Amino acid sequence: MYTENSNGSNWRKWDLHVHAPSSCFNNQFEGATEEEKWDKYIAALEGITDIAVIGLTDYFSIDGYKKVMEYKQNGRLTNIKLFIPNIELRIIPVSGRDIAINLHIIINPSIVDDIDSLIFQALIFKYNNRDYRCTRHDLIALGRDFFNNQDQDEVTAYKEGANQFKVDYNQLCTIINSNTILHKNLLIAVSNSNRDGNSGLQQSNLLAVRREIYRMSNIILSGNPNDTQYFLGKGTDTADQVISNYGSLKPCIMCSDAHELKDVGVFPNNRVTWIKADTSFEGLMQIVYEPEERVYIGEQCPDQKPDYQVIDSVVINHPEFHRASIPLNPNLNVIIGGKSSGKSILLG
Repeated sequence: MYTENSNGSNWRKWDLHVHAPSSCFNNQFEGATEEEKWDKYIAALEGITDIAVIGLTDYFSIDGYKKVMEYKQNGRLTNIKLFIPNIELRIIPVSGRDIAINLHIIINPSIVDDIDSLIFQALIFKYNNRDYRCTRHDLIALGRDFFNNQDQDEVTAYKEGANQFKVDYNQLCTIINSNTILHKNLLIAVSNSNRDGNSGLQQSNLLAVRREIYRMSNIILSGNPNDTQYFLGKGTDTADQVISNYGSLKPCIMCSDAHELKDVGVFPNNRVTWIKADTSFEGLMQIVYEPEERVYIGEQCPDQKPDYQVIDSVVINHPEFHRASIPLNPNLNVIIGGKSSGKSILLG
C-alpha cells in the first residue's frame, strides 16, 4: 500500500509489543499520578529515533492505544510513523507450568471503533453459572464476584477479573473465522516460550491442541534463532511438514515487551526485529505471505548501504509542480533515458 511521502518497502525496526501505563499487570511505569505516568511515557516514546512502528499493548483492552492516539492527533509523537493496537490475552489450555498461553491480537487501526462489538463483546468467560464478557464492566463484575465482595474497589476488581478471565482458543478461532471483517483485519501472534507460550504444551495428550494453536496463529513471538529456522521449514521439519502440521510457514518476531520506561524500544539480547514493508497494517500483513523475505532478527539492518549509494528523493523544481518531492526506494529504482540525456549528472 503506497502512502503519501512513502518510499515503500524498506527495512525498518518494528516493536509490536510495548505496554502502556494503562496496562493492569506488571505496570512499572514511573509517576506518582496517572497524569505524570502518561507525561513521562509520551516523552519516552518521543525520544525514540530509530523505531518506525510500535504495537501498543494492553491486556484485554485497547485503552492505551486510544490514549496515545489522542496525543498523536494533538501534534505529539511525530517521530513514530505508525502505532498499532495489540490486545494481549491469556488462552487455555495451560502450559506445563500451569500458566495460560500468552496470545496477542494485532489489529488494523482502521477497525478500532468496532473492536468492542467485534471482539470484546464476543469473548465470554463462564464463572459460577454466569457469563462475563471481555469488557471493563464485566471484568469488574467478575473480580467482585470472585472476591465475593460487591464493594471491592474498581481498580482491584478489574485487575482480578482480567487475571481470572481466560479465553478458550476454540471460541476465539470461531469468532475470527465467522467474521469477514476480523478475518481480514487482524493477525494472531502466539508466544513460543516454554513458560507461558505454546511450546509449553509438551504433554502428549495436548499435542493436537498445540498444533491447532499454531495453526490459528500468523506470527510466532520468539527471538530464538532455532525457532526462526524451524518455522521457515529449515529446522528438524521440512517446509512441507511445517505447512502440513501448522497450516503455513510462520514469521518469528522479537519485541521489547516493555513494562517500564527503560525498556521501551529495547530488544532483549539486541535481537531487533527488522521488517521490510511500508509502515502500514497492510505492510505488516506481507510478513505472513513472505516470512523469510520480509523479517529479519538481528542487531544490524540486513541491507545497509553507504549514504552516498542511496538517493532518498528527487525534487522537481518547476513552477508547474510546486517543487514536488518524490521519495525513492533504495532497492526499486532505475534511471531510464537516451544517450546524453543527463543520467550521469543525476547520479553525480
